[in-house]
Amino acid sequence: MRFPSLTLSAVLLAAAADAQAAGPKYAPCTTVPSASDIEGAKGLHLAAKQYLGKGAYDQAIQTWLQAYNFDCTKPEVFINIGKSYEGLGRVEDAVEAYQTYADRKGALADGVTLLKLKTLRDELDAKRRETLAKSSPAAPLNPASAATTTTTRVVGPGDASSGPGVLPWVLVGLGGAVATTGGVLLGVGSGNVSDAEVICPKRNCDRAPQELTAAVIADAKESGNQGLTLQRAGTGLLIGGLGAAAGGVVWYLVARPSSPSTSAVRLLPVVGPGTYGAAATLSF
Repeated sequence: MRFPSLTLSAVLLAAAADAQAAGPKYAPCTTVPSASDIEGAKGLHLAAKQYLGKGAYDQAIQTWLQAYNFDCTKPEVFINIGKSYEGLGRVEDAVEAYQTYADRKGALADGVTLLKLKTLRDELDAKRRETLAKSSPAAPLNPASAATTTTTRVVGPGDASSGPGVLPWVLVGLGGAVATTGGVLLGVGSGNVSDAEVICPKRNCDRAPQELTAAVIADAKESGNQGLTLQRAGTGLLIGGLGAAAGGVVWYLVARPSSPSTSAVRLLPVVGPGTYGAAATLSF
């Protein structure tokens, strides 16, 4: 049985600026593992997978690091380390693990992992911008503008001069949610396929180690097939969600008024990672 691969363009990310929050630095791979090293790494991988399934993320990380010390030629171990750091809520450490995988794997890096890497980096950037905005002092009040009397009106979806209102941004939000769901399914499916490849080298279960039982090989094969199904479903949701979000942006840009004739207080939706709400802006 062969598993098709899913590839996207490589995503390069800058290192985190906060040295205190920087994650671990992984030693370069400079050794060739022996046959016993490879077998030891496989056993540690299976143990780490059990820790991950039980939510024992710290133990999973340490065990996968031990597996890496036995066999450093499998960059996929950093995908599992990244998942464990995500479970602990340590996003910057997860980003570093995924980035290490992308650097080691190069052009053959898994597209789902690269997409997750970009998503997590965008979340970190959004949080930093939000923190910076909160810490920036408010602009001083201009006395001249304070003395001017301005008549304002609240512009909503029912006002013909307000353009499309919030509906395009609702579409963007829904599309983003669907795309996020698709990304999650792709990630889970990729993990299943990756786990199956441990038992079925080069995605061929006929080449499974002879010491493994038929039940273990059958479980790996079933897990790989489930991973493929999740990948297909996730791809469809991801593409559809991104298309809907892009359509919402185009709708807003095409339908918005080009030059409002009066001042207005506009209510705009705010949609971001973990952020939902509205913002009011004054325009002339």
